[in-house]
Amino acid sequence: MKKSCLLLLCAMSFLSNYAVSAVYTTPMTDYQLEKIFIFSRHGVRTPIIKSDSQLTQVTPYQWTAWQEAPGELMSKGADLEVKFGRYIRDYLNQQGLTKINQCLPPEQVLIYTNSLQRTLATGQALTLGLFPGCGIQLVNNVALGTMDPVFNPIVRNDSQTFKQEAISRIPLKQTHQKLQTAYQVLGEVIDYAQSPHCQGKTDCAFFSKEGTLKIEKGKEVGVSGSLRLGKTIVDNLLIELYANPLSSKILSRLTSEKWEIINQIKNEYFTVLRGEKFIASHLAQSLATFMQQELNNSQRTMSLLVGHDTNIITLLGALGVKSYRLPNQYESTPIGGKVFFEIWRDKKNNAKWVNTQYVYQSIEQIQQDQALTLTTPPQSVQLHFEQCKENELGFCAYSDIETKLTEIINQSFD
Repeated sequence: MKKSCLLLLCAMSFLSNYAVSAVYTTPMTDYQLEKIFIFSRHGVRTPIIKSDSQLTQVTPYQWTAWQEAPGELMSKGADLEVKFGRYIRDYLNQQGLTKINQCLPPEQVLIYTNSLQRTLATGQALTLGLFPGCGIQLVNNVALGTMDPVFNPIVRNDSQTFKQEAISRIPLKQTHQKLQTAYQVLGEVIDYAQSPHCQGKTDCAFFSKEGTLKIEKGKEVGVSGSLRLGKTIVDNLLIELYANPLSSKILSRLTSEKWEIINQIKNEYFTVLRGEKFIASHLAQSLATFMQQELNNSQRTMSLLVGHDTNIITLLGALGVKSYRLPNQYESTPIGGKVFFEIWRDKKNNAKWVNTQYVYQSIEQIQQDQALTLTTPPQSVQLHFEQCKENELGFCAYSDIETKLTEIINQSFD
């Protein structure tokens, strides 16, 4: 396995109950934190679509010209991840999993990233915040710019049976109808009627195409039409919001209410195409296998993986996480957000439990590049699972998580 250094970092200077669950601020005397598995989405990046794409044709406004290349972690994103790493270090110290001013032995730590620039650089920044001076080496298994199979949520089955089953579980027509208001509001926000695409046209309909599904071996589950285009536009607007809130003319046309409406497009895109349990289990099978291996690794105290929003959607969908809402965020999988799977032992009977939390930065914390501390922590929402025995703290029985992972890994899609 390849081990990367800090060169990239050096070179670039939000349920079933909808209640917020604060990260624990005092140790629980009856429980002991023994292990943590964290899956992180990469930090704030530039838009993946180039500035000369079709996005330039759907609005008369200018999109921001970014210093970094498309899809790369911004310097602001790196700084936010260093701060997140420091917070995680303080939190683990407080819970007794790690000790202040002491490094964990290398074999007890795994920081493993996908091999795209934004994931690798995010991992480097987190490592710098988590383990300063400890010599912890980042792990990435394939060449830079290549998708690691563990993080690659592609279709791996060529059978027509799988394809037809997957298609039957994606309500594209209903989703298109559900999002009509969101499409209308988005069209008004970007002033589509005055866009280059509409010049010389008397009737320029916006987001009228339901589109078609694309399920092909070796590729991600895709869709054409309004859902795809709308998701791309909303994603770009979010980057503007996070990184450049004062300079964008489009942002001045958005209120909090309109943000909530148009973000339904992006959230629905991922939920419909990636989050349904059957599809999610297929796409997350490699990731579930890796997660089970890490949980069963008796030497490991902490595993931190850095990947993408699609990975989080598929993993949570496959595991049967109930509906949740992330306050102070618009995204269901916020940029830089992290899912904590904390393994706790009940000291009274040695039973093991899993506390699963979505830990993420609010919009304001991202915009203002705020420091994260135990007194000014990130946002946190406790997640709950279907078919899971819970204790009085809302933790899921470890054996139920093990069973869920095994079912995902062994499921046949032929």
